[in-house]
Amino acid sequence: MRVFHFFHGSLEHHNQPMLQLFKGQENNECDSVCFIVATDPHKKIVHSAVYDQIITTLKGYISFIRHSISVDDVVVIHGLYTNWHYLLPLLNPKLAPKVIWDVWGDDYYSVNRLISSNKLSDKIRYYFRRFAIPKFGAVAGFQKDVELVCKTFNFRNHQFEVNHPLRPALDNLSFESNLQNQPRKVLVGNSGSRSNEHVRGIEYLKKNKHFESLDIVCLFSTDTEHEYEKEFKTYLKDNKIQNVTIIKEMMSFPEFIAFIRSLGCIVLPHRRQQGVGTSNLSLVLGKPVYMDMNVATAKYYSMHNVQVFDIESLNNAEPSEWQSFNGEHNSDSIKSLFGIEAVKAKWQTIIAEFNRD
Repeated sequence: MRVFHFFHGSLEHHNQPMLQLFKGQENNECDSVCFIVATDPHKKIVHSAVYDQIITTLKGYISFIRHSISVDDVVVIHGLYTNWHYLLPLLNPKLAPKVIWDVWGDDYYSVNRLISSNKLSDKIRYYFRRFAIPKFGAVAGFQKDVELVCKTFNFRNHQFEVNHPLRPALDNLSFESNLQNQPRKVLVGNSGSRSNEHVRGIEYLKKNKHFESLDIVCLFSTDTEHEYEKEFKTYLKDNKIQNVTIIKEMMSFPEFIAFIRSLGCIVLPHRRQQGVGTSNLSLVLGKPVYMDMNVATAKYYSMHNVQVFDIESLNNAEPSEWQSFNGEHNSDSIKSLFGIEAVKAKWQTIIAEFNRD
């Protein structure tokens, strides 16, 4: 049996940690060989050597789905971002039940924008999602995300819980106490997209008696929505908030690790699953992380005894407590849950179980 892992070309910075799980791997549990495929309609891929096949046109995709994959194979779509995939049940109806959708976040949550949109193009895209997704054989991801997919699309096929892996460097990253950090330096959000809810996070912090002395940082170096950035800056100006710094320069990964180490705490005000890479890194480094406890990520952490804090408790938070917080247990737990070998073994089990059924 062959397993075809599909990735979206515009998300190379997210793809790389996942590729290490499957590149050149054989799964002895189900006697399978992995092939790495990228759909790259916008021709964004730089590191082409890591992919066995790169598909840049719809014509090429149609040919590949119809002629290169058999019904004895398994297809895993890591992040359902390329719209071509919604045509798969039409192009090869017998292959659709052999597809596993690995939910990454916005590939599901973007459906809310389509539902509320009045544009004809969005309505058509939503129709194709409603048509295609229930025909796939399985969905995998955080438990709450999987539950939402099942509810939204009336999905009744296989369901699996699985994580995305830490970057290789994080598996061996050492925990350090927070005594050397800057306790009043606070990160709000993880990128420049509207779903980061920066205003929400700052409004919670404003209720804290230490607000004026906090050094608040917001990262607008990735996924930035420029109209939203203007709105956020207007909010800061209108409310005379002067202790917020917006960083627009991209950091290297070592620089980002050093940046997270320097923080007193991390505030992730998202109302849905997002920023898992940032929360995981923060927890590996032993940082206190504040989240909406209704979000899939927070529920997962709590279920697995990883301590995160309710964003609504920020009004009583003390910077001195951020500095004395002992996150060593969190660090060990995240490595065991999201470590490369753990996630690799989980995917091997999922594919073996799926193929048996």
